[in-house]
Amino acid sequence: MEIRGSLQSEFVETPSAKEAVLFSNTASFLLDRLRKDSSAAYVAHKLKTDEIVELVKDRIKAPPASPLDLLWLYVLLAALSLKDDLQQFKDRINSNDLSQFQWGDEIRKYILEDKTTTNFLDTRYTEIRKNSQTGTANRVTTGRVLVPGGSR
Repeated sequence: MEIRGSLQSEFVETPSAKEAVLFSNTASFLLDRLRKDSSAAYVAHKLKTDEIVELVKDRIKAPPASPLDLLWLYVLLAALSLKDDLQQFKDRINSNDLSQFQWGDEIRKYILEDKTTTNFLDTRYTEIRKNSQTGTANRVTTGRVLVPGGSR
């Protein structure tokens, strides 16, 4: 396929991606490892979302003949999860039958889940206490608070 020809296999078939595919024991672990791998970032950078969706569609036409076939499919799915416009292609992604691939349906579910906006709020709390022996004492506490679904 023309699109696949624009991808260099040495950047997709990285040693860490191969290791993740061969040794992962859950779909979430595999997806997490591949999202962090340079192979998924490479594909996400080189291809548009619709091109990745088309490659996934082509990849699932036949059962995987080798572990490298699985690697390509999983890297493509991980690359999709890195795309900002993924939700626009939700119907096309859902129309693909990924059940013949171990964890295929599960990974699709993870990448299509609505993402919750998360913000961090830096806080500072100052406590002033009156100490009868030494006078006034200040204690300052700083921290970072996770605010799920917080405003931007």
